[in-house]
Amino acid sequence: MKNVIRWKGENMETISFRKHSTGNFVVKHRGQEIIVLEAAFSKITGVSREATLGSVEVNRSDLTKLGFLVRNK
Repeated sequence: MKNVIRWKGENMETISFRKHSTGNFVVKHRGQEIIVLEAAFSKITGVSREATLGSVEVNRSDLTKLGFLVRNK
């Protein structure tokens, strides 16, 4: 996993993922489930392209980049 810099006090959200047979990632967050291209998912989250299942913390900006609908607080 690449080094990802997170700022102190930044609100992080946990997403779960699994590798689909197409090579893309099926990603879940708070009742939403989306498909994200392998290269985009790896670039945004720092998760290895070889990963098959797991969870990772991302910030709200990354949730939007991945394609999730995020409510403003």
